[in-house]
Amino acid sequence: MKVLIVEDEATQLKYMSRFVSSLGYDILEADDGKSALASLDKEKDIDVVITDYKLKEMNGLLLLQQIKKRLLPCDVIIVTAYGNTEDAVLAMKLGAFDYLNKPLNFDELELILKRAEHTRDLQAKVEGYEQSSRPAKKIIYQSSLFEKALERARKAAETDVTVLLTGESGTGKELVADYIHHHSSRKKAPFVKVFCTAIPESLIESELFGYKKGSFTGADSDRKGKFEYANRSSILLDEISEIPLHIQSKLLRVLQEKEIQRVGEAVPRVMDIKIIATTNKDLQESVRQGLFREDLFYRLKVFPIHLPPLRERKEDIRPLVSYFLDFYNRKYGRGLSLSEEELARLEEYHWPGNVRELENLLINFIVSGERYLLKNTQSWNIINNKEKIKTLQEVECEHIKSVLNVCRGNMTKTAALLGIHRNTLTKKAKELDIDLDFYRRNDKLL
Repeated sequence: MKVLIVEDEATQLKYMSRFVSSLGYDILEADDGKSALASLDKEKDIDVVITDYKLKEMNGLLLLQQIKKRLLPCDVIIVTAYGNTEDAVLAMKLGAFDYLNKPLNFDELELILKRAEHTRDLQAKVEGYEQSSRPAKKIIYQSSLFEKALERARKAAETDVTVLLTGESGTGKELVADYIHHHSSRKKAPFVKVFCTAIPESLIESELFGYKKGSFTGADSDRKGKFEYANRSSILLDEISEIPLHIQSKLLRVLQEKEIQRVGEAVPRVMDIKIIATTNKDLQESVRQGLFREDLFYRLKVFPIHLPPLRERKEDIRPLVSYFLDFYNRKYGRGLSLSEEELARLEEYHWPGNVRELENLLINFIVSGERYLLKNTQSWNIINNKEKIKTLQEVECEHIKSVLNVCRGNMTKTAALLGIHRNTLTKKAKELDIDLDFYRRNDKLL
């Protein structure tokens, strides 16, 4: 554990540093609040700050407030004059971990530090468990075209540069966003994801920026937004083109000033966030149509990475098929494989739904065991010119209906297999005039 000691009296600083060091902790020293903040900005792994209340220019409470404003993940212990209970109570209200009275009792200091260490260890174990309980995600590819995109992702992970991932739906933008975060210096912190299409327009501002108690009806307590949870970590803004124009101006401030402001709060909060945004739309065209702010577009397009569609990297189809067959055969207790002829047909298809469509087709095949899914889908009819080419909307409609059949009308399972949010599925069904009640009623369609 690393401890920063802030004390403007040299003798006291020496004694405290010597004692804390004897406990086996790494030590940093500062003799005023400004120096302490400079150390906190430079050293990203400080766990505990022990600060005297009385300091030059910036006292201990003001230092505590600055630490909380910047959302720094360290515990703060305030040292106050003996009997000054008002300062101690105020410090605890402002979020201090604990306080000590002068003259210092080093046994008491040791107990407080041990408690802080124990608390941080528990938090780390919980986060570690959450990370280990999530399924591993692999990027499967063989093509040089995708390798170039992944090489840019590696470079993006080395810095805090804003990344804009573009590409059609199903090309793996979220997967590459995960790759960037988990290869960055922020990988130990949770990766916060915001699926913009799944949040109602009326809620997106409070969801992103949080709100202050009493700022609107129903705001019964203060609440953090997604950006605050992502402080000192990374945030994914998936399908950023769906963010309303009036929210885009606030998002621009996050990119320009590195600050966020809760709804109903006057004071902004300093943030340290790596932003990764994705879109399947042409943002320049959205700018021309007045649907997306031009200044925000250029702030996002600092380091663009384009993910090519599957039809442009057909050499990736076989390794993807091999991976999906192995994974879902084990998951569903099957032992199915494809013939050479079936693999060749998969390579001939143009895959408008990209990798997600390939994955869903193979899930459908493994779950049902019916090979006609591979031979009689719209793809083979297109290849063999047996009927007129259907529109992408018609193909999408048929595919959603097919997965609804497999899942016996279960919306949650259908959305999961399609790789979309349940709200997005409901919206899609409405757009495509799919009667969801029909699938819910007829659970014996298979």
